[in-house]
Amino acid sequence: MSTRTASRAILPTIGAIAAATALAALPSSAKSQPLADQAQVPRLSSSISWERLRLPPGEVELEVDSLGARLALAPLKGSPAALAKAFAARPSTLCPRAKVEDGKLLLRCRSRRIEASLRQERGARFLDLHEVRGLPIDGSFAGEPHVFWDPVKLGLGGPCPGDNAFAKGECALRSGLDDEAVIAFEAARSDPRAAGAAALRLGDLAARRGDRALAAEHYGKAGYLGFWGRLGTARICELLGNCLGTKEEARIFDPMGMPEPLRSEMVLRHARALAYRDEHAAACRLLAAEGGACTLGEDLCSRIALEAMRADLPGDRAEGLSLFVSLENRTTSPLAFEMSTAAAEVAAAAGAPLFAANTLSVTVDFVPKRKLAGHLLRIAQLYLDAKDPIRAEVVADFAARRLTPKVLGAKEWTEVRAALRRMSREPPAPAGAPELEAARGAIGEASSIEATPGT
Repeated sequence: MSTRTASRAILPTIGAIAAATALAALPSSAKSQPLADQAQVPRLSSSISWERLRLPPGEVELEVDSLGARLALAPLKGSPAALAKAFAARPSTLCPRAKVEDGKLLLRCRSRRIEASLRQERGARFLDLHEVRGLPIDGSFAGEPHVFWDPVKLGLGGPCPGDNAFAKGECALRSGLDDEAVIAFEAARSDPRAAGAAALRLGDLAARRGDRALAAEHYGKAGYLGFWGRLGTARICELLGNCLGTKEEARIFDPMGMPEPLRSEMVLRHARALAYRDEHAAACRLLAAEGGACTLGEDLCSRIALEAMRADLPGDRAEGLSLFVSLENRTTSPLAFEMSTAAAEVAAAAGAPLFAANTLSVTVDFVPKRKLAGHLLRIAQLYLDAKDPIRAEVVADFAARRLTPKVLGAKEWTEVRAALRRMSREPPAPAGAPELEAARGAIGEASSIEATPGT
């Protein structure tokens, strides 16, 4: 998170580090923590704009999806009516579109580079919004990747729990023991072999707390040469945003010559930067070409694929679908329902209703209860579009056991049953039907997804 200004100039590697270190000394405002745990921490000056919105009385939770340019405010008690009324009376400038859905107030923002936090001052509650020049710092699936730097593989120590300061710090970091990690990494700075890596990790921990100034200071201490210097330069680029969208970007995020897992981390960071600039197709192609990266960053890859499949451009959606089918966790990810829903619509638009129906079928167990009826209806419709009445009937029978008579009596379900009766009187389509061939051509990996609902 951030406050005022940062140079727009494209800085060379050494200059970027020097500038970031200098900026770290500037006075700055505070990043808020959840209301129950307020903390004042300094921030690097890099906001484009800032907005504070007063909230009505009552405890709320904030969900941030910066890559999707979306926020959600959920009251801990009662309905979101008071929130909706407050935002209707005084709409946000940065996130102007508001609607109530599933017991939450959803806000759509004008930019993906949004950081949001809840604040409490003198008994009043506020929503603080910052549009930042660099990439947002948040804890969402689109957050910065957290890759474990195995001390053994990188020659920096023994296996966990570690036999030196850096190894102990890295093991503590992986275990979520941030305070212990800070102490260990501070001690590791005196080790010439691990000083650069320790500086980066101290910067990562500061960034995780929202302290951009301290993060930039630590990243600058990683130097500008070697693996650690290159990773530090990339992190400073993410914080300041100076290199994003410039000719320098590809060079700064170039992973050539880096050992694993540093190479995969650099790829993940570059793909994330591309996605935040709406370069969805490029981000997906990069991740698909570097398959090992998504093995280390499954959640981030899933989020990038999802946003690409939701994009306006057909090319972005197609690349998002290609990345989706390559993900090993596509049916087990916390985003499985959202991804399958988006993938199904992209596939259906591409002329592959069978693939679309199969994709939805394997995520039935992940569907929120309130959306199950619509999910099953869409599967049945797609199987009918694919001229597959057998599977459509299986879905209809499954729905009959899970849904209420009132829901099943809706017009859409009546049309599904009528279509099933009509198709039961027609001869089955031949195995080599043109529609099936079109589906296979449109989505080459459709056969990798199973078709049985609820499995």
